[in-house]
Amino acid sequence: MAGRIELLREWTKEAVNLGIEIVIVHDIQDNLTQADLDALITELQSPLLQLVTGEFRSPGLARNAGKKIARGEWIAFWDSDDRPNPAAILEMVVQSSDTDSDIAIGNFEWFDETRQTIRVDVRRKMTLNNVAMNVGIWRFTIRKSIVNKIDFRPYRLGEDQVFASEAIGLAREINFYNKAVYRYYFGGSGHLSNNILNRDDLVLANLAVEKLLLLQRDGDAQSFLTKLWLRQRITMLRHSEKNWAIIKILKNAITIGPRTIPFSVRLFAAVDVLYLLIKEQITKI
Repeated sequence: MAGRIELLREWTKEAVNLGIEIVIVHDIQDNLTQADLDALITELQSPLLQLVTGEFRSPGLARNAGKKIARGEWIAFWDSDDRPNPAAILEMVVQSSDTDSDIAIGNFEWFDETRQTIRVDVRRKMTLNNVAMNVGIWRFTIRKSIVNKIDFRPYRLGEDQVFASEAIGLAREINFYNKAVYRYYFGGSGHLSNNILNRDDLVLANLAVEKLLLLQRDGDAQSFLTKLWLRQRITMLRHSEKNWAIIKILKNAITIGPRTIPFSVRLFAAVDVLYLLIKEQITKI
């Protein structure tokens, strides 16, 4: 979290002023970060702000520690190096409560730290199908009754995607909120996804998603999990020179894939993922 304490202080103040409880979980990295967090707690002096410190060694286990003491009816999981929008998230939760939803999923902005540019995925209508392309748990807000039934896996990568998939499987109703509720920072040097050692955990996450996929019978959920499964497989190959393997995965998804999944679901998932890959390459030009 080095260099990001000011960003954390900014949105923590906003959230507390709006009456949102914040549980900061510090997975001990260095004494300087601990001192900064202690100073933040002292500065705000709010009963809505709690600090949990421990050696968790994974985002998943850290989140498990935080959710155990969270008291709100709705729970979100935000990263300290990003920028949530507490006011927009609160509005999303109110809307979701009014519709008796169990999960709220908002839109988000991408912030490229290298180029210092912001872009947002503009869609006429958000659906579970297109959320599958960017399943960051930070864009989800979930009822505590669902959160209490699931634990994060101890992975350092992909654990949030598995958790979100399990939550979706338990939800009766999902509310999609088209406004941006979160700014996701990427391109910096400190992200866990940049560490090649963490990608072994993405393999475990992919296997977990595949098991959920084989058990799923709902058509929308099948499509969501199929696209997520494909997306994870391709991410695992992103830094490999075997680019042909991406095409092979897409082909296998259509012709082989889990046999319980209808051919049409596999075909549309593969086409959507291929479209996203092409779109990403154009954006980089």
